[in-house]
Amino acid sequence: MIDKNRTKRHQVATVRKREGMSLSRVAKRLGVTRRDARLLEDESQDLRISMIYRWAHALDVPVSEILMISDDDRPISNLQNRSKLVLAMKTVESMRQNCELDERTKRLVEELRKQLLNVMPELDDVKSWPRNGTRRGLDDLGKAASFVFSEPTGEMD
Repeated sequence: MIDKNRTKRHQVATVRKREGMSLSRVAKRLGVTRRDARLLEDESQDLRISMIYRWAHALDVPVSEILMISDDDRPISNLQNRSKLVLAMKTVESMRQNCELDERTKRLVEELRKQLLNVMPELDDVKSWPRNGTRRGLDDLGKAASFVFSEPTGEMD
């Protein structure tokens, strides 16, 4: 009998099913029996970090997709989803700054901005997309732009 009040520690089974991988196949990739894989994917199992990495590798997903946030049992947001929110915010900021909008559209853009900030407050610092023909400064290009590279001399060290 499954106790619904158990603490969820990971979402291995959910990710495995989402990825369409059979228990037999993942057990083979993990180097364990099918029975052991079934026991390990029980969300109440307190897996060692090494086993979580093995599961992530076997399922070909980032570790963050397997882990759970202890407070509310939501999966940790993965980098790709957070990046999509940044792209959406850049578009919102571009619309706010660079477009002539009627009042209704302005309200919609502002509401969208508030909703994005509600999901990810750190988006408040996101700037709009650069305009065509606008040169970027060092702040826009990031740290990589500040590095000085020497010309190759043709000699090998």
